[in-house]
Amino acid sequence: MFGMTPATQRLRDDNRGSVAIIFALCFTAIFGMVAIAVDYGRISSVSTKLTAALDRAALAGAKLIQDDDVTESAVQDRAQAFFNSQIQILGIPVASVGTFNAVVDLDKGSVTASIPATVASTFAKVIGINTFKLNPTATAVYKMKKVELALALDLTGSMNDAPAGETATKLESLKVAAKEVVDTMFANAVNDKGVRIALAPYSASVNPGSLTSDVTGGAASNGCVRERPGTDNATDAKPSSGNNLVPFSGSSNDCPSESISPLVGRSQKDALKNKIDAYTGSGWTAGHLGTA
Repeated sequence: MFGMTPATQRLRDDNRGSVAIIFALCFTAIFGMVAIAVDYGRISSVSTKLTAALDRAALAGAKLIQDDDVTESAVQDRAQAFFNSQIQILGIPVASVGTFNAVVDLDKGSVTASIPATVASTFAKVIGINTFKLNPTATAVYKMKKVELALALDLTGSMNDAPAGETATKLESLKVAAKEVVDTMFANAVNDKGVRIALAPYSASVNPGSLTSDVTGGAASNGCVRERPGTDNATDAKPSSGNNLVPFSGSSNDCPSESISPLVGRSQKDALKNKIDAYTGSGWTAGHLGTA
């Protein structure tokens, strides 16, 4: 059996340079993690900006859905244009952006925007990672609360009088105020369904116009109506068998010639204002009928 020579024994016991070897082995892994960390920060920044641009584009498109007769392609074009402007404002030079996509649901009022993007790596290339893939998405739903307003307007004879110290009659002032309400409400309407206004002129009775037959159960086809008897005389129950409105049989002076105007949108603004301008005052007062 041979023993180790002095040179072999010195080689075995020599631990000089061992730390350097360990460091060399660990350096690649450490550098790789640092490289990924640096690139991750860049990727996060790009992802955040892309998501912000998509959010704004989806919301811009969703708002357009509220317009009258809007098409899916029009909403997609709006979202695309808004995204293009936002990506320029936010500045995303390190991303290779793919094709923008917007999925539109007209019924739900929603737009889902997405876009694939490729971010070139910098330090991560040393460990074989050349690009990072992103596919951010954003969904926006925009629903306006609808407003329905009914104006119960007093057309009784006393409305032809002018208040003490005034030159305008009550009816003239009513017309000015009612038309201002119509203008103000429709000015804030984004479409023909968002805001709707009805007119219910009254004196001692109310004229349902073309709805007379429906609300009286066929008892009358024209003229005015008065309140119904029974348990539904002060409820919102729809006129039907047993609780129809009653044809008015009083003086013709107590039956307004102006009929009610069912709910209409902003496209009928001028027609509503013309109806208001044509109002005349006569008869006694039954304000509860106008409200009903």
